[in-house]
Amino acid sequence: IEDITVTTEIDGQDGIVNVAVQASQGWTGKGRATIESGPGGAAVTADLNFTNGAARAELRLPSARFWSPDHPNLYPLTVELLDAGKLSDAYRLEIGVRTFAISGEQLLLNGRPIKLQGFGKHEDFPLHGKGLDHVQLVRDYELLKWVGANAYRTSHYPYSEEAMELADRYGIM
Repeated sequence: IEDITVTTEIDGQDGIVNVAVQASQGWTGKGRATIESGPGGAAVTADLNFTNGAARAELRLPSARFWSPDHPNLYPLTVELLDAGKLSDAYRLEIGVRTFAISGEQLLLNGRPIKLQGFGKHEDFPLHGKGLDHVQLVRDYELLKWVGANAYRTSHYPYSEEAMELADRYGIM
């Protein structure tokens, strides 16, 4: 598995999860995308049919718990490649079901107006400069929540995957 792109939509109370997967070397074969729907809920699964290394699937989560800064609900998504019915590769990530849109001068999260409250944030720290520091990341997100922030502005470089995953977990846009 080289890449996974997830986009989400909302249809009434249901979440629609679109998954696009890229596999290496133009792989052709079968796969599976599974979302664990939470306590008491059944997993939602869709088949992936790869042609020239690409596959897409749509999964519907009934009565989904939508992601927001106040309720950063996440679902575990697992993508698997199957070679002759046997697992050959798998990747797991957590996803939030949410939509963003602009209406006039308003930002809409899940169809409702939301105001961004936050700061500009760099991935560096005076004691050690730029470098991945998990403890510092957690401290930063705890401080953002403590002061009532729900967002931060990124800079001109790509942020670590760990920083983006923590933002999802803490409800930070």
